[in-house]
Amino acid sequence: LGFDKNGYVLHVHDVGKVDPRSLVGSGRVSELCIAAIYDCEGTQCLMRSEEAKRGRKLGAVVIIDLSGFSFDVIFHIPATRIYTTALMLMQDLFPDTAIRLYVVNAPLAVNVLLHMVKMETLEALEILGSDWKEVLVKRHGAECLPKSCGGLKSDEILRKGGVVPDLVKAQIKRVHIPAEKLTKVTVGAREIIAVPIKVQKQHSKLSWYFTCSSGDIDFSVVFEEQEVWPRFRISTEFSPEFNEIVCKKPGTYELLFSNKHGRLWNKHIYYSIEVSEPMN
Repeated sequence: LGFDKNGYVLHVHDVGKVDPRSLVGSGRVSELCIAAIYDCEGTQCLMRSEEAKRGRKLGAVVIIDLSGFSFDVIFHIPATRIYTTALMLMQDLFPDTAIRLYVVNAPLAVNVLLHMVKMETLEALEILGSDWKEVLVKRHGAECLPKSCGGLKSDEILRKGGVVPDLVKAQIKRVHIPAEKLTKVTVGAREIIAVPIKVQKQHSKLSWYFTCSSGDIDFSVVFEEQEVWPRFRISTEFSPEFNEIVCKKPGTYELLFSNKHGRLWNKHIYYSIEVSEPMN
């Protein structure tokens, strides 16, 4: 939304409008993580700019609106797991960014649950009552809030949520590689499997495709002990994972499949890896 009257960056998350069943099949888990990183890094840029002007440390204020909330958001386990994974990643990458988390329009059952889990790590969380609009306007200013939150800005700036339209789904890039063309590797609990790939020429394109038999797997690409593709926890229940990087240097790249977080179960990975050398 921009800055409030105190210089804090304001966010509104209309969680109540989310339709998890249509979202989980609309893209890859890594796309969600990358989009969240862009969003958080954009917030960091705004904060740093405003901090330089005001000469003090600032942060972000997040308004979580549960209006229209359906328990499908919680009880659709795959979607909940994916969202939780992305949230934990953002907390690791951008610690102490949010100085206040407001929850508004919370149904009674959710309200009770939030009070039960409120701990020291959630000191920034505040559940507002029926006067939440007045509270937000008083603390942050009407000029920076949308009308649905008691402010003066148009609600058109808010994300609409809801079911993902078929037209949007039709534009999503999809890749499918037949099972007979995939290589299988088993990653035991608490284990990491590295798949080394030799790249002969600079600027070659390294691409990958894989599915995980159940649960999720941590995936990254490493070159000379440095991550060249960040580690994301990937579930492929609804969409296979695929992507590519351009290799700046020749040498051996390692694709890492980590099941370090798994305590009991093996994970079966079915993958395909290609190296495309530059035309010239």
